[in-house]
Amino acid sequence: MKITNTIPKNWKDLQDEVCRFLNEAGYFAETPKKIRTVRGEVEVGARI
Repeated sequence: MKITNTIPKNWKDLQDEVCRFLNEAGYFAETPKKIRTVRGEVEVGARI
């Protein structure tokens, strides 16, 4: 089954596509995301 015709150029593009697919499927996904850890707040999935 093919979901899209686009090929991600890098991991950031892939991350964004997966986030979009999850949102379209009814889930809540966001990128980048700030989370709290025992060492403080960090950003995961950052667009560098």
